[in-house]
Amino acid sequence: MGAYCTWRDGSKIGTWQSDTSTDISTLNCNCARDYKMYNHIMECDGSGNYRTLQTTVMNRTTIFYCVDSDGFSKSDVSTTRIDDCSLYY
Repeated sequence: MGAYCTWRDGSKIGTWQSDTSTDISTLNCNCARDYKMYNHIMECDGSGNYRTLQTTVMNRTTIFYCVDSDGFSKSDVSTTRIDDCSLYY
């Protein structure tokens, strides 16, 4: 059994889902919602939430940064992988 990200009309948003055997209280689907509304390029986890550690490539250099549950940056960008995003507020 799974929990799915849904739109206001009840239709599923993409294929994001969470296994209900895990704690679904952390399931917010913010990334899935923003993807549907804005077709953004930030990374979602499998359940439709934002991945805490985001990566992007700029001028052939991989950039890392941490985001909160709404997709807002919590850290400065870094060319070194950030190991623990929980260190940022």
